[in-house]
Amino acid sequence: MKKSLFTVALKWGTLLGLALASVQFLRIFNKMEYFSIGPILDMMQFAALIGLLLLGMKEYRDEVKGGVIKFAKAFSIGVVMVLIAFVLVTVYFVIQFNYIDKDGLTELNERNLTRYTERIGKDTVTRQEIEQYVDHANLLLQSESEKVDYSQEDALLKENLVMLKEYYGYRLLNRQLKDSSDYQLANFDKYAQRELIALTEQLIAEQKDSAAQNSALTTIVQSTVRELQQDRVFDQRYRSGIDGVPKYTNSFASALYFALTTLLFGLLIAIFTALYVYRGKKEQV
Repeated sequence: MKKSLFTVALKWGTLLGLALASVQFLRIFNKMEYFSIGPILDMMQFAALIGLLLLGMKEYRDEVKGGVIKFAKAFSIGVVMVLIAFVLVTVYFVIQFNYIDKDGLTELNERNLTRYTERIGKDTVTRQEIEQYVDHANLLLQSESEKVDYSQEDALLKENLVMLKEYYGYRLLNRQLKDSSDYQLANFDKYAQRELIALTEQLIAEQKDSAAQNSALTTIVQSTVRELQQDRVFDQRYRSGIDGVPKYTNSFASALYFALTTLLFGLLIAIFTALYVYRGKKEQV
C-alpha cells in the first residue's frame, strides 16, 4: 500500500493510542498505600507521546515527503495521530469504567470529597462566619432560656445570660484567627462550644450561693451546645462549596473528560516535535 499522511498517521496514532491506554490500565493498580507508581506512569506517558509522535513524523518526512517537510505538514500529521489516539483512549476509558474497574468512578468521587473535606477543614474561619455563629448561639441561648422555669431568680439569670452573651462574643471575635489551629474550620465548632461551657462554669463559680439559678443556666447552655452541634460552621461551608466538587456519574462523559488531557497534551507536544523534524530542504549526502 502506498504510504500517505493518513496511512502513516493511522499506524502511529493507533500505536500511540494503545500505548497511552496501556499506561491508563496500569494506573488501576496505582492504589498501594505505601508506594505510588504515579510518577513512573507519568514519565511513561510523556515518553510515549514524544517518541511515537517523533517516529510518525520522521517516517512521513523521510518516506513520503522525500526528506523535506514544512512545519505545517509535520504538525498536521501530529494532529491526526493525536486525534486517533484520543479516540482510542476514550474507548478504553469507556471499557474501563463499565467492565474493568466498575468502582473506579465511585472511588474517584470519594477521593474528591475527601480532598475537599480536608481542604476546607484547614481553612481559617472568617470573621463574618464567627459573627454569624455568635448571633446564632445568642438566639439559641435566648430560646432555651424561655423553656426553663426559673421564676424565683428571674432577674439574676437574665443578667447572667446577658453577661454570658457579651463575654462569649468578645472572646471569639477578639482572638487572632491566624495564631491558633482552634480557628481552623475542622476545629472551630468544638473550640467555640468549649469556650461557651468554660464561660458558664466561670460565672457559676463566681455565684456559688445561687444553686437554682446556676442549675438553670447549666441546663440552658447544655441545650444550646446540643443545638449548635447540629449545624456547625464547618457544615455550612461544606454545603456552600459542595456543588463545585467534581462528580463523575456518566461513564462516557467521564471517558471524554479524562481522555481530553491526552488530546491537549498531545497537541502541545506535537508542536515541538514538528519543529524538531522540520526540514526545509533535503540534506546533502
